Amino acid sequence: MPHMSEVELKKALRIFLCAVFCYGIVEGFSLNIYSNYFKDAYNVSDQVRGWIETPREFPGVLCMFYLPALAMFSDVKLARFGAVACGIAMVLMGFIQLPFAAMIVILFVFSFGSHTYYPMENSIGLAIASQSKDVGAILGKIKAANQVAYFFAASCVFVFFRSGFFDFTAPVKRPFVFAAIASAATALCLTKLQKPLEWMPAREKGKLVIKKEFNAYYALTFAYGIQKRIRFVFGLWVFTQLLDKKADFTAVLMIASAIVGIISSPYAGKLLDKLGQKRAIIWEGIYMLVVFVVYGFLAKGFNTGSLELTTGLLYFSIFIFVAADMTKLFEVFHNFTMGTLALDTKDISPTLTVGQAIDHLMAITLSPVFGYMWAKLGPESVFWTCAAFSIVQFVVAAKLPDKAE
Repeated sequence: MPHMSEVELKKALRIFLCAVFCYGIVEGFSLNIYSNYFKDAYNVSDQVRGWIETPREFPGVLCMFYLPALAMFSDVKLARFGAVACGIAMVLMGFIQLPFAAMIVILFVFSFGSHTYYPMENSIGLAIASQSKDVGAILGKIKAANQVAYFFAASCVFVFFRSGFFDFTAPVKRPFVFAAIASAATALCLTKLQKPLEWMPAREKGKLVIKKEFNAYYALTFAYGIQKRIRFVFGLWVFTQLLDKKADFTAVLMIASAIVGIISSPYAGKLLDKLGQKRAIIWEGIYMLVVFVVYGFLAKGFNTGSLELTTGLLYFSIFIFVAADMTKLFEVFHNFTMGTLALDTKDISPTLTVGQAIDHLMAITLSPVFGYMWAKLGPESVFWTCAAFSIVQFVVAAKLPDKAE
C-alpha cells in the first residue's frame, strides 16, 4: 500500500470528513426521524413499524451480491452513486404525496443508496486511517464528524418542527428536501476525493469474501445487527408510541445524543488504542448488557403505567436513550477488528459488505419479530433479548489475541 505524505493525508481526510458530515445531515433529516414520519403521516401500529424494517433493510442484504459485481468501480465512485440514489429518493418523498405502498418502494430506493454508501464509507475511512500511525484517533475523528452533523440536523429539526416550518402532514416534506440537498453535497465531496485516493486497491470482480478467518468479525456484526434495532427503531419507539412524543422531542433526543457523540467519538478511537482489541470488545459487551436491561425496565414501566413520568424520570429516560444511541461508536471496534483479521487489503471492502449484509439480515428477520414481541409480550421483551446477545461480544473477546496490529 502506498504511503501518503502528511499534506496529502490531511487533504484527503479533510475532504472525507466533509463527505461524512454531509451524509450525517442526510441521516439527520431522514433516518433519525422516520419513526415520527411513519406515525404522523401514516399512523402505523407497533407491528407495522416492525414490518417496515424488512423492505427498508433488504438492500443491506442484497449489497453482499451486487457490490462485488460492481468491482470495476472504485469505492469512492460507489459511495458517490449511493449518495445520488439517496438524493433521488428524498426528492420523491419530499415533493410527492405518496400512498403507503409507494412510500415503501421509495424507501427501498433510499435504503439501496444508503447501503451502497455505508460499506464504502467504512472502507475509505480505513484506507485513510491506515496511512497514519494513529489509526484509532482518525477513526474517532470520522465518527465525530458524523456526530457534529447529527447535532446540526437535530437542532434544525427541533426549531423547524416547533415553528411549523417542518410538518409531515404538509404537501411538501421539507426535511426530506433538505436531505436531498445534503445528498448532493455528499456526492460533490466524494467527486473531489476520487483523485487523492486513486491508489486504493481495487476489489476483485464478483468476489464474495466469506472466510473462516473472519468469524470473529461476522459474530460481532451478528450481535450488533440485533442490538442496533434499539438504536434505529425500538428505542425511539418508546418515546414516540408509549409517551406520544412528537418530532420536536425526537430532535431533543438527537441533539443530546449528538452532543455526547461529538465528545465521545474521539475517545472511542483512543479507548481502542489504549485498551487494545480484546478488552475493548469486552467493554462493549458489558456496556450493551447494562444499557439494554435498564431500558427494558423503563419500557415495561411506561407500558404498564407502573412508572409515573416525572421530570426526573424523563431526564433519566433521555440519558438511557443517549447511552443506547452511543452503541454506534462500537463500529470503530468492529472495523478495526476486520482490519486486523484481513491478511490482504483487497479483502477489507468486500468483507465489510458481507458484515453489513449479516447486520441487515438480522434487521429483516428480527424487526418484524420484535414488533410482534412488543405488541404481544411487552416492549421489555425486545430490550432484554438484545441484552442477552451481549454474550456474543464476550465469547468473541475470549478468542481474540491480547494484542493486535
